[in-house]
Parts: sequence; C-alpha cells; structure tokens
Amino acid sequence: MNDFENIFKGMKVLVVDDEQKVVDDTVQKLEFEEINAYGIINPEEALEHLKTNTVDLIILDWRMPSITGDVFIERLREFDMNTMIILQTGMAKDLPPLETVRKYSIQRIYF
Repeated sequence: MNDFENIFKGMKVLVVDDEQKVVDDTVQKLEFEEINAYGIINPEEALEHLKTNTVDLIILDWRMPSITGDVFIERLREFDMNTMIILQTGMAKDLPPLETVRKYSIQRIYF
C-alpha cells in the first residue's frame, strides 16, 4: 500500500457515478485497499443520502446525464462544507476550470 492509499485507509468513501461498472470497479479497488466504500449511481439519490449520512470522501463523476459535477457539488455545499471531493472524468477536455476547483474545495481530479 502506498502513502496515498494509507491516507484513506479506514475512511468511509462514497462513489457517485452514473455507470454501474465504474461504481463497482472503483468500490472493489477501494475495498481491496481496506477503504470502506460504497456507491450510488443516481446523483439525486446520493445528495438525499448525504443529507442524513456522513462520509469522509466522495469520488464524483464530473459528467453525468442527469446532473453535472459542479451542480452536484454546489448542492452538496449548501449543507456540507467539509466532505472531501475527488472528481473523476473519462476525458481531459471535461475537466472543470480552476476557479470551480477552488470555489468548491475539490481536492483532486483524475481522468
């Protein structure tokens, strides 16, 4: 286990992505590294879930058909300013502008 993975060991992580395979693969990888992870494929359901359940980290797809990452984060930040967020996207051209990263306190971006 490398230092990055050690940081997250034991954390509670929510994976939000509209593709079930991405959620399943990400959760499986995190669990292999002894990170408590689960996923939700509907971003609206994830937001409702987060109103009454806390997590340490959200791994969030930036481009989903029903809601974009920036809208998800904006709505999340209305009631939760502390949860760390890592964005993931399948395409580098979909990366958010730096102003958005700073505005919503996004910790990391992967593509």
